[in-house]
Amino acid sequence: MESYLYTEIGNRMKELRAKYSMSQRKFADFVNINRAYLAALETGRKRPSSNILMQLKVSTHVSSDWLLDGVGPMFLDSHGLEGDALKSLGSRLRQLREGRGLSMAEAAAQLGAGEEEYARYEAGEAEPPRRELELYASGLDASMTWLLDGAGEPGEPGDPTLETARQAIERSAAARRVAALMGSLPDARQEEILQLVRDRALLEKLRRQNEEEEDPFLGIL
Repeated sequence: MESYLYTEIGNRMKELRAKYSMSQRKFADFVNINRAYLAALETGRKRPSSNILMQLKVSTHVSSDWLLDGVGPMFLDSHGLEGDALKSLGSRLRQLREGRGLSMAEAAAQLGAGEEEYARYEAGEAEPPRRELELYASGLDASMTWLLDGAGEPGEPGDPTLETARQAIERSAAARRVAALMGSLPDARQEEILQLVRDRALLEKLRRQNEEEEDPFLGIL
């Protein structure tokens, strides 16, 4: 039974790679895993670890539920665009990028994607995840209605928009590097780091609350 499940996961791994039209070697480099390990996954000889699942999610936005159990859509937060609608989205992404004076590398970084992945978005071969697309549109003062349906106008950037976009690009690129690094760590270490982040966030929240509260002894001394 277990070997059957591994084979099914392997088949979905091959289906995922086929979406990117990449060889095993190229896809292994793209998702930052060993090619021999990828081959073992695709043939059902191994099951992806939690670290590998995170790396796949960061690189391809694949749904773990779909990959492991065949449940739900292949990609997270998809609008489900296909055919001409997907091609039209790609054309508008290119129009928006060129209109805002961004390079392919800058646009890819803001979307949290690699340049090859972003090129597939503009070519209408793949759909960006919903959340990333919404953040991208917001950072460039673009209309999501226009991006998805071509209705209305793309929107004009205000004076600070390009600077805001550049800052968002830097944040997205940094977040992607952190996510890739986290994916290479053991589960216990990941949880330890996340707990430190949560503790730091709680301390910062308490500090802000203390600053906002009026000192009850003020004026008594």
